[in-house]
Amino acid sequence: RHHQWRARALPVPVRSTIGAGDSFLGGWLHGWTHSACTDDANRLQEAFRWAMATAASAVSSYGTALCEPSHVQSLLADVVIEAL
Repeated sequence: RHHQWRARALPVPVRSTIGAGDSFLGGWLHGWTHSACTDDANRLQEAFRWAMATAASAVSSYGTALCEPSHVQSLLADVVIEAL
């Protein structure tokens, strides 16, 4: 309620949208629970960054395959979060 952000979709080839939303949520939960940030604003941004990278990895996978951890790790640095 105090923060608004957006992140543009990462430029990955879209091969399947199966599981993209579930992967986004899974990435968000991973980022939230594994964040070293102590304040909520930075922790939310970290969770958002993981969500975007995880969903991008999932849509670039073929068929029902979901994200690969190494691919998610490589995409994290490409996520740009902007305050609104």
